[in-house]
Amino acid sequence: MAQVALSVVLLTGSGLLIRSFVELRSVDLGFETENLITASVSINVAKYEDPKSRTRFFQGVMEDVQAMPGVEAASFTNKIPIRHRWTDWLTWDVDNPPSAEEDRIFTYSRTVMPGYFEALGLSVLKGRDHSLDDGPREEPFLVLSQSAADALFPGQDPLGRTVGVFNGLRDGHYEVLGVVPDFRVTSVDRDPLPQMYFSHTTFPNTGMNLVARAHGDPAALVSAIRQAVLDRDPDVPLENVSTMEAIVANSISGSWTLSLATALFAVTALILSLTGLYAVLAFYVGRRTREIGLRVALGATGGRVSGMVLKRGLMLVGAGLVLGVLGAGVAARVLQSQLYQVGTLDPLTFASVAVGFVVAGVSASLLPARRAIRVDPVRAIQVE
Repeated sequence: MAQVALSVVLLTGSGLLIRSFVELRSVDLGFETENLITASVSINVAKYEDPKSRTRFFQGVMEDVQAMPGVEAASFTNKIPIRHRWTDWLTWDVDNPPSAEEDRIFTYSRTVMPGYFEALGLSVLKGRDHSLDDGPREEPFLVLSQSAADALFPGQDPLGRTVGVFNGLRDGHYEVLGVVPDFRVTSVDRDPLPQMYFSHTTFPNTGMNLVARAHGDPAALVSAIRQAVLDRDPDVPLENVSTMEAIVANSISGSWTLSLATALFAVTALILSLTGLYAVLAFYVGRRTREIGLRVALGATGGRVSGMVLKRGLMLVGAGLVLGVLGAGVAARVLQSQLYQVGTLDPLTFASVAVGFVVAGVSASLLPARRAIRVDPVRAIQVE
């Protein structure tokens, strides 16, 4: 019973984790991951002291990549979705500032170059994307995600409105240039969060990440992209090359590893419990050989004799199941933080484990039951 109970706990836990992993694999991220390749490009701060020279370098590489055969779209961002989780800054409506600082909205900040949303397969919902032709402004442009626009300007047109931003050091005011769809920017298992996108001319970073969408296999572009970067500056390497699909898969690999490890322990426990059940029933039949012989001699049918053994086995399995289900309910709460879109008391998982274990228990009981049917009543009665 203890073995059965432990097996049920492990099987239920692994079932919940596997179902959670399946849910993660099917999540709609909000942008297209197919045929999308990413890579890091970092330039020397001392060599590119002038902010405009930094923008010119990345613009040049971007245009070179966009002109390559097989490239559908390309751009740069300081943080790749899913791979880079931070940074979130405080924002508010300048025309209607909140009465308390804690009422300001945390919004994820990204620096991008024109064409970034096109590279992700997204369309601008309102207004337009950044342009490198946008000159210096007292209030630089930014693009908001739909959820950020709704939070800052509920029921209002956000275009042309002013957003206050506190980046941890100082406040700044920015004009809303456009609105884009929401997508999962920090992790696969977190719903889309408010986002805002600044132009590289506003925050001219020296480290950016290329995102390029190919018509076919994006890996075929790597050599050409690397050469394009070297042609612009032979001292700048192309690093951290990866497809977006690989980034997403790697972000949920921990869930798969945990699911697999738990499943292996569960299968081991299942084998041990079924072996133990078989051994107990075999011992039970051996101890009651004379009684079984007498029953057969007095007219007991094979079905009744095998039913006696199966009933014994199912009693052990049933008691273990009850204890196991109770234990699984407690264990599932411990796993709650690891589950996505799956309840800790998911009825499908619990029912599947219970039914599966009853079937496995009956299977493990069949061999001792068949052995009981074959008892020779004459020989059994002679044995003391």
